[in-house]
Amino acid sequence: MLRWSLIAMHSKLPLLWIGLLFANLVQAECHLETQTWDNLPHLMVRPSADGLQIKPKGFKPSEAVLWDVAHETGQSITLDQPTRLSAGNYHWLQLMGEQRECYITLATTYYDAKKDNSPRTLLTLNKTNLIITPVDLPKEHQQFRGTETWWFEVKQDGQPMINQTVYYWDSVGNQASLTSNNHGRFLLTFPTYTTEADNTHAGHNKRDSRQFAVWIASNTQSQISGFEYRYTPNPDNQHNLVWGTILAVIGMISAILLLVRMKKPKKRRAMTEESK
Repeated sequence: MLRWSLIAMHSKLPLLWIGLLFANLVQAECHLETQTWDNLPHLMVRPSADGLQIKPKGFKPSEAVLWDVAHETGQSITLDQPTRLSAGNYHWLQLMGEQRECYITLATTYYDAKKDNSPRTLLTLNKTNLIITPVDLPKEHQQFRGTETWWFEVKQDGQPMINQTVYYWDSVGNQASLTSNNHGRFLLTFPTYTTEADNTHAGHNKRDSRQFAVWIASNTQSQISGFEYRYTPNPDNQHNLVWGTILAVIGMISAILLLVRMKKPKKRRAMTEESK
């Protein structure tokens, strides 16, 4: 009996290994450390005459919810038709779905210049059990900009996630790993971006910009949550570069003039000595 049991177990080993391999492949989506920008889910938002065009990329959400600054509860929306915006200027769009046994939540914000409302309440609403969000948003008509530093926070079940690894990617290949502090917050400094040559049109404002995303995994590694937006060139860096170049040129000219002035007295002394 023992012999037949061993034979039966041995015959099932290939199936067992195949099952383990398949399980690893299924869970691969939830292992953020192995992801790249092209492999991540993305969320494209563009305005149109009929409303907001929302297009997910890389996964098929089963649910989409839109919040605005005037309401504390989200409104379910469909993605097969444009979404009409309601009140307020700041909106929070969140897509949720399951892919390869990994639950995915992906969110972004949208600014629509209607009223001057603060987005602070909108950002602090408990919108899902695992969330990553900016602590503040740029003021109206402004953007996240290269070299700027901003606070973000991560929560699970309404509680701050302490000492958790957060992953950053952007559309030009920059990657970073960050760690949340004792309040579930982390500082994100955007990469240097002083050129307007890289035009990826990440959002509804068609200007030079780069997409970026920050992602966090749940403690059980069965769920991931991301926030995607964009950052733009920093005009201050452009100005500093121009002024730095101007000052460098002025310094070179001053050095040349000083050298010429120093040589003139030497020539005069030499001529005076020869005349004597």
